[in-house]
Amino acid sequence: MSILLAITVRGTFVFVLTWLLDRALRGRMRARSRRVWWIIVPVSFLLPAGLPLLPAPAMAPGAVVAMDAGGHGVRDIAGGFFTGNEGSFAALPGRVLAATWLLGMAGYLAVVLVRTVRSSRHWSRIRLSTDGGLLALLEDCKAVAGITAPIGIVVAEAVPAPALLGWLRPRILLPAAFVFPGKRETLKAVLLHELAHFRSLDIPLRWLQTLACAVHWFNPFAHLGARAWMRFREEAADEAAIAWHGGRGAADYGDAFLEALKHSRTFSLPPGALVAGESNQNLKQRMIMILNYANKTPRTLLATAVALALLIACAVLPVRADDDAPAGAQIDTSKTDAAIQAMNAWLKAVDAGKYAGSWNDCTKMFKDQLSQGQWEAALKQVREPLGACKTRKLVMSQQVGKLPGPGGRDLEGAFMVAQFGSDMEKGGATIETVTFEKESDGVWRCAGYFIKLR
Repeated sequence: MSILLAITVRGTFVFVLTWLLDRALRGRMRARSRRVWWIIVPVSFLLPAGLPLLPAPAMAPGAVVAMDAGGHGVRDIAGGFFTGNEGSFAALPGRVLAATWLLGMAGYLAVVLVRTVRSSRHWSRIRLSTDGGLLALLEDCKAVAGITAPIGIVVAEAVPAPALLGWLRPRILLPAAFVFPGKRETLKAVLLHELAHFRSLDIPLRWLQTLACAVHWFNPFAHLGARAWMRFREEAADEAAIAWHGGRGAADYGDAFLEALKHSRTFSLPPGALVAGESNQNLKQRMIMILNYANKTPRTLLATAVALALLIACAVLPVRADDDAPAGAQIDTSKTDAAIQAMNAWLKAVDAGKYAGSWNDCTKMFKDQLSQGQWEAALKQVREPLGACKTRKLVMSQQVGKLPGPGGRDLEGAFMVAQFGSDMEKGGATIETVTFEKESDGVWRCAGYFIKLR
């Protein structure tokens, strides 16, 4: 399973889990907590590492899969030879998919960057306000919000709705209709809302969402997660503004919120924009939140427990242990085990080019399915181009009593499956999966061998 597929599966699972928990607890939780939950979703779509969820697959006795440094190889030798360019044709669909994914991601990011640069240049050209009363009100609001960073204000008729522009040099955009005598409470509510966006790092977090959407442009759940976070981003900013507003709290803020809507126009922002703007979307949910603000408590312990559960889900990748070995696999330290000793001796014989001897040390079933000549030819074609083995380390081992056999029938016996992380002189890092069987005479012999470039 490719790492991209594993990550998108994990991200989708975290999205569904977040959605279910959010739906179950929505009547009791504040938007601030729900906003934190939804920011975990893009993290799950971007985190490249994780613990493997599935165990390493066991190699069927008699099945040998080998690959050379160029991606060509001999596959399933027990069933017959497949050489030459077969590997290239098998890899073609994967290459096409990889190219399609890269083109989609590049196109998505290009559109985002172009629209963001245009938006930033457009609004940056407007001069900052020098109105003393307006700047004094902003400083009062910053003191209430606990913000000391310098923030400017832009007032213009062209501004359709209040917005926070930029992060390193932030400024608050205001429609000219807001700056009139008698609108102090409305203006105060708007400024506190935008300052809440600044304090909550909403602009850089929006870029995190955008990156997840770009990487997983093909997955609708990545985009739905971004939309859910944007909704709770606005509601969380409303909650913070209510707490800072004073007076009658939610009631005063609600009145100011409705007044602000009268002078705002809907406008669209590019994904990942440097602007956190007021939107007329989700107005119903925002008004419901404002009206019910007093009825909801922070419930810090419950919110933290849910966040930890989601973070744990982020730490798991639905991949097999051999897909990202040796990093995530469990290491068996019992180097003195007879089966492991037999494997090491057998692998050293292969390293030394003693292919005939390695064939002699295989199980009867292996020999019945693969002649000595076929085995030697396969190793010369596939193993020799990788060069000498510089280091080899046991990654994991597992003893099983049943393995899948030819024709879909299970084979019963005493089997040991082990993985070794090897460093080849010419081929670089590889994973060698070796299957040994304890035959009736009590001797461990090779029943399968698989080598994979990492």
